[in-house]
Order: sequence, then structure tokens, then C-alpha cells
Amino acid sequence: MLRYLLLSATVSITCPGLLSAQGEYDNWRFGANVGTHMQPGACSFVPGCAMWAGESCVTTSNAAGDLLFYSDGMVVHGSNDQPMPNGSGLLCNSGDWQQGVATCPWPGQPGKHLLFHTDIDHTLYWSVVDMTLNAGIGDVTNANTFLTNGIGEAMSIARHPNGTDYWLVVRAFVADIFQVYPITSIGVGGMVSSVACDMDDFDFTGMVRFNNQHTWMAATMRGGFGNSAKVGLFPFNAATGVLSPGTVVAQYAPWAFEFSCDGSKLYLSHNAQVPIEQYDMLAGSTAAILGSAVDVSPAYPGSFDMVIAPDKRIYFVWDDVWMRGRKVLGAIMYPSLQGSGCTVVDSAVVWTDPFAMNMGCLPNFMQPLPAGPAEGCASPDGVVRAAKEDLTPALSTTRPTDGTWLIWPLDPGKCLIEILSTSGQPVHRSTGSGGSHWLDVTGYAPGLYVVRTSLPEAGRTHSLRFVKQ
Repeated sequence: MLRYLLLSATVSITCPGLLSAQGEYDNWRFGANVGTHMQPGACSFVPGCAMWAGESCVTTSNAAGDLLFYSDGMVVHGSNDQPMPNGSGLLCNSGDWQQGVATCPWPGQPGKHLLFHTDIDHTLYWSVVDMTLNAGIGDVTNANTFLTNGIGEAMSIARHPNGTDYWLVVRAFVADIFQVYPITSIGVGGMVSSVACDMDDFDFTGMVRFNNQHTWMAATMRGGFGNSAKVGLFPFNAATGVLSPGTVVAQYAPWAFEFSCDGSKLYLSHNAQVPIEQYDMLAGSTAAILGSAVDVSPAYPGSFDMVIAPDKRIYFVWDDVWMRGRKVLGAIMYPSLQGSGCTVVDSAVVWTDPFAMNMGCLPNFMQPLPAGPAEGCASPDGVVRAAKEDLTPALSTTRPTDGTWLIWPLDPGKCLIEILSTSGQPVHRSTGSGGSHWLDVTGYAPGLYVVRTSLPEAGRTHSLRFVKQ
């Protein structure tokens, strides 16, 4: 495997300013009494966090960057670092569940947030954090309301493109399926879709992560109980909540996935002496993507959760037997750059508080909204990369038999998609938005076709050729 030089950073690094306000991600509370402020200015340690979170936690802030609450799924702490009056006694196994807790605003219910938490018996519950109570500090209502059972560690929330609603995705490990539930103003609805995990019906370990275009879901299964570890990649339709069948491959000691801000790269950490790996999301089919991994760091003694921050960098937890990583966050500085150009550092945020240390987790955030056409990822020279290449689509295969993915590195906004015959006659026309579209060509006659995409907001048109086999 390739090896790249580990770069050491100073006590903190300077975070480039956000190009659009997403203060919901400014404050992180995690591990044993660890707090960090990720924007603006220097990413830095913040004292006062009262939580001890083993493998999962959440932090919620408002759009202005004000901390609202944080939780390990068992206790909900307010911005005053005190447990909310009714915020204790929630049922959750976050100390040993990789994604045992998740949260999102309750659509149409101002000031209320839904908190999802899975207990040691694999029962999934929800509670309400109501920020209108307790003089604005918040309190918990509807605690430990049953939702479903047979749930494994993997749990995440995706955004609906209507800008209001959400999707809850969990792994029902006994049935070996992922399940999708709608979250609307009336609460959590019945399951709307499911898809086979193709992982294991006994091993409940692992996590899932969406890209911020909400077109892909990456998943891990760590491989406990004598089973082999696996990773998978599944297409997702955020408008309908439908997960499509994915590709799953064997992997050694996988822990966490995270996508670059432009969606062009996917990173995997390992809880063993294995380098962080980078996957090329533009490699083509799901099998080609999962076969594109390259090493981008030295063999850390173990790297764990990875989360993208407002500065568009991906921060990660690592550790060794000497506990060198317990007082720092590592970072992938330029996640959209290929191979070693992404630049991995081991000490991006450093603290000396004797009572604060990393465990295995970082906050289980929903993915940020996609960067706009002028808001790509930072590069070493400080220039934001979003330009022309980020609005150029590609086909996952140019010789399809049943269909092909039309993929943009960034969400291009509204688009018109046409498929033309060699005579110039349109045989397909659709409109939509999002970073990828599936083009079904099962009924087409064999031969040459042209895909023409028109982006009215960007004033651009692109044409791509493919041969229906």
C-alpha cells in the first residue's frame, strides 16, 4: 500500500471563513469533556463540556452559531453545560453504539428537535428536546417513545429537497436491511422504503453517512462476532426516500466514512494500523468506486470518527497505546484533492485540559447543505475550487446495457436532461436537481445516443455520448 508523509501542525490551524452561513456546525461536543469551536477564526478547544460520550453523540446549534444542546443519547445538556430538568434517564447505549443517537429539527414545530436513540436491546426510541421551555435553555418531553426494534448501530438523517422534512435511515440488522422513515410536521411516519444491506443478519456494528448532495449513502460493518468486515455504497433519492440496491465489498477493520464537500471523494478510517483511504466518487459504477481506494496517510494506530467541518476540512479522531491522539483532532486539509494532495495532518486542534480527551466519536451531524457553484473545497493556495470542472457532468458508464448514472461533482441546481438519437430527435426529456440522475435505457435500441444537459442558472450546456449495448 502507498504511504504518504504525515505532516505535523501547530497548536491550532486557521479555518477559512465560511462562504455561506451554516452555524449549525460551529460547536462540537464529544468524547470525555471535549468541546471545540470550528468557526470562525482559529479552530480551537472550548472548556466546560460536561459529557462523557464513548462511541456516539450529537451537538445542535442554531444558524447563528449559538449552542443549543448536546447529548450522548442518555443525558441532554443545555448550553449552560447542565442536564436539562427532564433530560436524564434516556435509553441509549451510546458508550458502545457507533451511531446510537441522532437528531434533527422537528419540521413545522418551531423550537422543537427530535432526538433518536437506540438502547442496548436494539430498541429505537425518540424524545423531544423543546427549546421553548426552561427559559430558553430547553427541556425534554415525550421521553423514550418507542419507534421500532431490531436496530443496529448505523443511524443517520438525510435532508428532503423540499427544505423542510427529513429522512431517518437505520439498519435493521436481523433482517439485513436498511429502513427509511419520513420525518414531517406530524412526527415520524411509517417506513417508506427498505433495501437489502447484503452485510450480515447477526453483526449489528457499523455506521452510515450521506454525501451532502444526498445522492449516495456509504455504509460500514466493522466485522465483529467472527464475521468479515464490509463496506457498501448505495444510491439514494432524497425526494422519495428510496434507497436503491448498492454494492458491498470486503474491507479490513473499517470504522467511519466521510465525503468531501464537493462529493468527488470519499474517505474511510480504520480502527487498526491501516492508513486512511480515499475513494474516487467519479470512478464510474459503485464497484469501480469501491475499487478505487488509495492510501492518503501513514498507518495510524487507529482512526475513528470523521466529520466534515464548516471550513470544508474533514476532522478525525485517532489514538494509540500512548494516548498521543487523545488530546488532538487530526484533519484532512483539502479533501477534494486527489491522493496525497489532500494533505493529512495529525494535530489540527490541540488541547491540554487534563479532564478532556477523545474517545471514539465525533458529533453525528446531518450532512451540510451542498456547496453552491462558487463554494467548492479549499485548496493549499487558498483558492476555492468550484469552477468550471465542478459543473461538468460525467457518465458512470458509456456502454450501458440497462442504464448509467449522470453525475456532477457539485449539485448544479435546476437542470434539463435530454437524450437524443443520432438524428437529433429527443427520446427522453426530464427536469430536476441534485448531483446525480439515473438514466434508464432498458427500452432503447442498441446504438449511439447523446445526453445533453442544460443548466439555466449557470448558463451552460454539455453533451456526452454513450453507446447502448
